[in-house]
Amino acid sequence: MESLFYELRERIIANKQEKTYDISEKEEKLEEKYGLSVLAQKDEQSVRIYPSDSVGKDRTEFQRDRERVVNCKAFRRLVDKAQIFGSEKGDYYRTRMTHSLEVNQIAKAIAYALKLNLDLTEAIALGHDLGHTPFGHQGERTLDEILCGKIDVGINATQKMFEKRCFGGFKHNYQSAKILTEIEEKYKEYPGLNVSVQVVEGVLKHTKLKPGKIDLSDFLSKEYLDKICISNEKVQVCSSLEGQVVAIADEIAQRGHDVDDALTSGVMTIDEFKDRLKIDKCRELFDRINKEINDIETSERLIIDKKELKISRIVSVIINYFIQKTIEYSLTLVSEYEELGRISLDNTKVMVRFPDDVERVNGYLEQVVQKKVICNNEVARADYNASMIVQNLFAKYYKNPRIITFLMQV
Repeated sequence: MESLFYELRERIIANKQEKTYDISEKEEKLEEKYGLSVLAQKDEQSVRIYPSDSVGKDRTEFQRDRERVVNCKAFRRLVDKAQIFGSEKGDYYRTRMTHSLEVNQIAKAIAYALKLNLDLTEAIALGHDLGHTPFGHQGERTLDEILCGKIDVGINATQKMFEKRCFGGFKHNYQSAKILTEIEEKYKEYPGLNVSVQVVEGVLKHTKLKPGKIDLSDFLSKEYLDKICISNEKVQVCSSLEGQVVAIADEIAQRGHDVDDALTSGVMTIDEFKDRLKIDKCRELFDRINKEINDIETSERLIIDKKELKISRIVSVIINYFIQKTIEYSLTLVSEYEELGRISLDNTKVMVRFPDDVERVNGYLEQVVQKKVICNNEVARADYNASMIVQNLFAKYYKNPRIITFLMQV
């Protein structure tokens, strides 16, 4: 073993090539002063419903928004809320907390390249899923079905009352906005956290709204609704580019970590995933992934777990691919609208998005994950159990609301 060790060490040393990196160009770029784009949200554009004390000369308005999000109770509670797989899977699978941090990382990369406001981007990214239920989207669906009468848990109401949505409905982005503006109690002067309207709008519009089914006034006060532009379009456009960045960063993060969960859990093999990418629209992504895998196979470094490393590199390639394409395309769109001079709260122009060919790749990957992961038997069983838990909890709380008061005190 000793002779084998020395032989391997000598071979590695002999084949190792010294690499030098030219960092002069990078240093010059870093030395350049980071200036915001004319279309980025500036500090003086921050809109708050309630008057607030001065932030001081060393802190900006959007920095304060970010700090209020990070320090609220709802943010800490994200740590025990699973994405797709149940919590019994341990720390190999993502929670709402890790997902929010990943979205934040991706959003900052895009916002930095587009010279947008990083503090506002972070505040929206970290707060976008505050209103999510436990058990992923199944908990959200179950709660909405209870409130609109599709699931009977003993609510004393007529069918007409359910049809008129007398009990409202539930969607996590609506609830996230309500947490920020009403549910969190941290100040004696006003409800909620009094974050800027830009943050509330970005959180609300990071995913689709249901204007015909859920009444926004059940979640937001008139003061906020008067400031936020809600159109009749199917997809609501966030006025700030920072909000648009978070919406697409959320999409990128979903594609990356859903593939990660699929490969790590074993419901899809790496070879099977590669085979599904052997189509024309995914050719560039396939080539990038294939190169990474070949580099790992031909590497002379001793790798403990090649499968784990391959999965990590695949996810990294997917995320970098979407980030790069988003930045390249969005830069061209932003430059076309720079003559606007400033983005106001009634902006409806989409300037941060995938190019059409990359959008097709994103949709295809979503279909692959939908078929192999989200529709997996194990996930279906977990969803059923989750639905039963939410129904039983709702029925107990509805019959005895004092339990909720007790839990809030605890």
